[in-house]
Amino acid sequence: MGSNFFNNRQLPAQQRRVKNRRDADKLIHSSYTAFLLLGTMALHDQFGFGGARLGKWIDKMNELKECYEKGLVSVQDLQSMIKNETGIEIKF
Repeated sequence: MGSNFFNNRQLPAQQRRVKNRRDADKLIHSSYTAFLLLGTMALHDQFGFGGARLGKWIDKMNELKECYEKGLVSVQDLQSMIKNETGIEIKF
């Protein structure tokens, strides 16, 4: 008899996968937030960016992040564009 319900042996594995994904999402979000804060501080302290310019930078970063999350741009695309436009090679 087919059922859409998990048996007792499957449920813990499914719960672990959900928890692991949730933990990964939290780590990704906190890493992005830390990167955004570090970049904002560096731009302000080292290069004198004020609130308006920092706001534009943050908006652009969030826009690029959304494009990446939607699959519209890859890390390799960004890496190639940066190298072609600036000569800076960022390896990972």
